[in-house]
Amino acid sequence: MAEGESLPGGPRVAGNCHLLCRLDIPLGRFYSAAMEAGATQHWVVVPGHRSLDVAELCRWMHIESVDLA
Repeated sequence: MAEGESLPGGPRVAGNCHLLCRLDIPLGRFYSAAMEAGATQHWVVVPGHRSLDVAELCRWMHIESVDLA
């Protein structure tokens, strides 16, 4: 998980939902942590600052989550 801010703009790739965001952590740290965790290209976007809520939901549902921040 990482938090950030959604940036304005239209779709960048036709056919799917895409967004631009500014993460609260440096990109180098994000990429290193994502690669170390074995992250794929699939991400879930949740509005608001909900990292703690999402982490708790993952624990309840026995889903592994990784805090990249």
